Amino acid sequence: MKALIDLNVLLDVVQNRIPHYQDSAEVVSRGCAGDFQLLIPAHAVTTLHYVLTKAAGRSVAEKTVDWLL
Repeated sequence: MKALIDLNVLLDVVQNRIPHYQDSAEVVSRGCAGDFQLLIPAHAVTTLHYVLTKAAGRSVAEKTVDWLL
């Protein structure tokens, strides 16, 4: 099965955004475990990099995008 996840799910996980972190982390964890294939929209990569650069710095943003891809 394939699941398209919204950018906000990724942001919940990488920025530990409460109260949605737990549910979002469960989705990402299950996708990483192979329960289903995670898909993201193309614009999510650049937007995620931009938001994380502003919030945590370029190094963190680049490491996160590398992990994601």
